[in-house]
Amino acid sequence: MKHSPRTYLILQSILGFPLAGLLLFVFLPLKIALPIYLLGSALSVLSTYAGYKALSLPTKMGKEKMIGAEGLVVQAIDPEGLVRIQNELWKATADERIKAGERVVVVELHGLKVIVRRREG
Repeated sequence: MKHSPRTYLILQSILGFPLAGLLLFVFLPLKIALPIYLLGSALSVLSTYAGYKALSLPTKMGKEKMIGAEGLVVQAIDPEGLVRIQNELWKATADERIKAGERVVVVELHGLKVIVRRREG
């Protein structure tokens, strides 16, 4: 049976600090061990909640990640040019001439070439 990353995250939360933290009571007096244990357990639960939410987000990669991404024109687009999107240089085309330095938005992706439009606003 294959387990999801969420399963391991929940197990870590249950078995991680709350279980291991019980050792505090062996080595420290109750007045010191209890606040440390409660704080550590609370942080463990909060980090598990944050991790669970992060793992529940939809994964965006490839074409889905590029559509709608903003970039900066490095070489004027007339009808082709270069744009920097997410720190990568892409060949780009557009329906209009766009000067270097202007901001653009990716509309489509065809192979290794993006089709862009001028960013509004």
